Amino acid sequence: MKQAGCKRVHLGIGPGNDRILRGAGQGITQAREAIRLAKQIDFKVLTYYMVGFLDEALQDANNTLRFALALD
Repeated sequence: MKQAGCKRVHLGIGPGNDRILRGAGQGITQAREAIRLAKQIDFKVLTYYMVGFLDEALQDANNTLRFALALD
């Protein structure tokens, strides 16, 4: 992708909360690794998050915000 001129990737992370992600069959480790790899080859990375799941508490939404900030 980089050789073809790609400079930026957009990643849909979903919720930044392990409990909610496990319910969706995903994991935070996958998101961290994808972002790490993209930054390693100098892509600009934009991420998108989801909040408001039916069983999500305010603390879960706050965890998503903290996760996003930790990824820089």
